[in-house]
Amino acid sequence: MRRYAIYWAPPPESPLAAFGARWLGRDPWSGRDVPQPEIAGLPPERLRELTASPRLYGFHGTLKAPFELAEGRTPDELHAAAHAFAAHRRPLAVPLELASLGGFLALVPRTPVPELDALAAEGVVAFEPFRAPLSPADLARRRQV
Repeated sequence: MRRYAIYWAPPPESPLAAFGARWLGRDPWSGRDVPQPEIAGLPPERLRELTASPRLYGFHGTLKAPFELAEGRTPDELHAAAHAFAAHRRPLAVPLELASLGGFLALVPRTPVPELDALAAEGVVAFEPFRAPLSPADLARRRQV
């Protein structure tokens, strides 16, 4: 079954997009490989290995984790809802820091950002009607973690 997710990605020409492409070794907008930075004490092939999975989907922030579409809902409805959700948002300034998050490196807020927490909560409410209940296999996989 097809899965959907809601992500934020930096604009293609932004410094953050350039940073993400360099860090991951690939520009997701063009599909081109990008030279990764040299990091003291970390062999280049190890950095390439560590960034292999995220390199496929690019530098982003997850607003709604991957899910199967609820019965009776269409991709076009989800797309329209995502556009409507984004249309009424203003940019947020979020001070970030690098942290280990669930076995991978992530940029996370340095301090609590109530506006970001509110955005996350609003996203859960806005997109939950589009999410199908988890299948027994999904539930079993999540319980193993």
